[in-house]
Amino acid sequence: SELKGILREFERQDVMVVPLKGPFLAERLYGATELRVSHDLDLLVAPSNLERTEALLTAAGFTPGSPDDYHRQWYRKTTTVELHHDVDNPLAFDFHVEGALRQTLESEFQGQRCWQLAPADELLFLCLHGARHRFERLNLVLDLKLAFEKLAGGNQVPKMRPEVAPLGDLLTLGLAMAQRLEPGLKVSFTGCSSPNQAARLNQLADR
Repeated sequence: SELKGILREFERQDVMVVPLKGPFLAERLYGATELRVSHDLDLLVAPSNLERTEALLTAAGFTPGSPDDYHRQWYRKTTTVELHHDVDNPLAFDFHVEGALRQTLESEFQGQRCWQLAPADELLFLCLHGARHRFERLNLVLDLKLAFEKLAGGNQVPKMRPEVAPLGDLLTLGLAMAQRLEPGLKVSFTGCSSPNQAARLNQLADR
């Protein structure tokens, strides 16, 4: 209900917003919002809309935390929003977020209009997110298992944007981790990791 209300405010202010993970992911990949625990709401906006978005959250009663290179937490009672203008520090993982935002798809969450990353970008983001957190929670692997099953049409991962090709190893590692949970998962993609690097990443997944 909190996510739906916040998305409604974004639509009223004509600000494009992409929910990342959270109830939006749960509804689409798990089949129901209550099947995936969410401790906060991650929202991605264009860097050019950041100032407008922060004003919107302030008007809605949220209090800001300290910003960093790619996001900032905002608090209202028991709700925490992580407002992203990138998915990670671009010096560590350059997602080229503006290119991703140009390829977003119009969507909805429980009848409320919003936007979602294109399948190739959402898969890459989930792999990046899992690797960044060292796959320390099982749900990070389960997210990837479901994402590869449901976002890879015909068991073929959609082609990555050329500018994020250097992040291809994340896809290889993410799929390897998902296959540790679901050994029968068969998904293919091209142009990512070399055979030697793929072998090393599979060894890393074993560890």
